[in-house]
Amino acid sequence: MAISPDDERTIVIKEYILKLGRSSVRRLLPWVALSLLCTGTAHATLNCSVGSGESVVLLDLTQKILVPEDAPIGTVLMSAHGVSRTAQCMLNVTYPLTSEYAYVRRPDLTTSNRIGSGLAIYVTYNGDRGNSAASWKTDVLVDSAVKSVSVPFTVDIELVKVGETPTSSDIKLPSNYVHVLSVADPNQNLLVQGGNAMYFIRGLQDVVVFTKSTCSVVGDANPVVNLGTFAANGQSGLGSGIGSTSPSRDFTLELDCKQGDTGAFSVALTLDGQTASGYDSAGVLALSSQTGAATGVGVQVLKGDAGSQTAVQFGSAWDVTSRWQSDGRIQLPFSARYYQTADTVTPGPANATATYTISYM
Repeated sequence: MAISPDDERTIVIKEYILKLGRSSVRRLLPWVALSLLCTGTAHATLNCSVGSGESVVLLDLTQKILVPEDAPIGTVLMSAHGVSRTAQCMLNVTYPLTSEYAYVRRPDLTTSNRIGSGLAIYVTYNGDRGNSAASWKTDVLVDSAVKSVSVPFTVDIELVKVGETPTSSDIKLPSNYVHVLSVADPNQNLLVQGGNAMYFIRGLQDVVVFTKSTCSVVGDANPVVNLGTFAANGQSGLGSGIGSTSPSRDFTLELDCKQGDTGAFSVALTLDGQTASGYDSAGVLALSSQTGAATGVGVQVLKGDAGSQTAVQFGSAWDVTSRWQSDGRIQLPFSARYYQTADTVTPGPANATATYTISYM
């Protein structure tokens, strides 16, 4: 939306083949046997489990997650912040009793646990966001095989669009449970249960719905609102003091949102733009930089029906589902006006730009 007064707009595995005569093979066999006996997976020194009274389910998804075909790569479709649990760990009595620090570990969500269909799960621990294998040493030292110690952790979990997604709601993710985190020692095989406190997301297969473009904009997707030309030296109205405004100009964004076979979902809208310093809460956009631009004013954007309008909070989404009509249309009324931000207003072009994002749940 441009607002203008004058119609201006990531072990490389190498395979070696050794050719030997029979006598050579006979001499090498004992070495091969010894080699096999000495090679193996490192043993777990800790025995960790999910805390008493807690669930292996770290996140239980129940609300529908709509995945539109046209959602940009990188779109966060679901997020859960500050998810906390406490695992219990003690030393494994099967092996020499050596103290060991507990680790919070993220399995390789890009391979063994990938969900596919253009989606990926991201887990963030201590600010480290990603979906590749990672291990984080905690400050919890486990030194007993008799008494367990608590290992608390807090993570953020996201479902992110990382590639092309299906367009049919008949496509389902391969599993309803996805292993996303473990508390274990640093050598534990995370795919083997026992000694490994494993945590899962549940419900993905049930709640993720793929669809074509969900909402389309009716009419001009990039409307231009002409605010007009005003003298800013009057005793009233724009120019009379900080907070004074010009008359409002109304405009509407209309969305055509068809539920179809995807079922019910929610629609939210976010407006983004560079706000005038000190006027975020008032929903005032700073003027675009251009030669001879006016000073001392910004453009205020209001949302809602006439008589009950409130200032847009730029960067914050609001739910517009309540405005859904029976024909699938959502009409979103707005108005814009000049807003004085300084004691003195100087004349010149006064343009501002905002962008809008439609999101679904």
